[in-house]
Amino acid sequence: MSLEEHRLPRVLNVGSGPPGADDRFTAQFVSGGGWQVVRADVDPNVAPDVVASATDLSALQSDSFDAAWCSHILEHLFAHETETAARELFRVLKRGGTLFAFVPDVEAAARAVASGGLTEPVYISPAGPITPHDILYGHGAAIAAGRTAMAHRSGFTPNRLGEALHRAGFDPVVVQRTTEFEIQAKATKPLGDWSPELGTYRDSPFA
Repeated sequence: MSLEEHRLPRVLNVGSGPPGADDRFTAQFVSGGGWQVVRADVDPNVAPDVVASATDLSALQSDSFDAAWCSHILEHLFAHETETAARELFRVLKRGGTLFAFVPDVEAAARAVASGGLTEPVYISPAGPITPHDILYGHGAAIAAGRTAMAHRSGFTPNRLGEALHRAGFDPVVVQRTTEFEIQAKATKPLGDWSPELGTYRDSPFA
C-alpha cells in the first residue's frame, strides 16, 4: 500500500460482487477517487480482497473503516443472523463511521401480491425483470441457474431494519424508502463509549 492510499479514508463493500457490479457504490466511492476500497464477499470467484460473510468479518480489524456499504446482502441471511452481521459492521467501523445498508421492501412486495401480482414484473433491474416473488424469495432466474446463494432467507420492513441496527449500537439510524421496493438505512457509529448509567453514549454528539 502506498503512503497516499494509507492516508485515504477506507470503505468496506460487504457482499461486493465483482468490481464495478454496483453502480451506486461506484458513483459514491470509486468515481473520482478519494477512497481506499476493500471488497469482501463469500464468493472467491469474484476475487474479493477478503473472502468473508457479513456475519463473520473477523479477518478485518475493529475500528478500521470510515464507511461500510451493504447492498442487498442482509436478506440473504437467516433472521437470527441479521444482528450478528450488524454487530460485525459496527465493530469494523471507526467511531463516527457510517453504514449504508439497502434491502428489499417486503411491505411493498406484499401489497403487489395482494393485488394479484405475485409473478408479474414490478420493475427492471440490471439482472432483468423483478417480480414480487423475486423480492420475497430471491431472484428466480439466478437461483434456477444454480446460484442458490441468491435465495432470500429473511425480509425487512423499515422498522425491522432500523431496530436491528439500533440494537447493534448504531445511533442515529435514518431509514427511508429509496424506491417503491427498496429500503435504505444510513447508520452512524457514535463517537462516545456506551454508558450503562446514562443509558446512552458518553461524549456522543448524538446523546
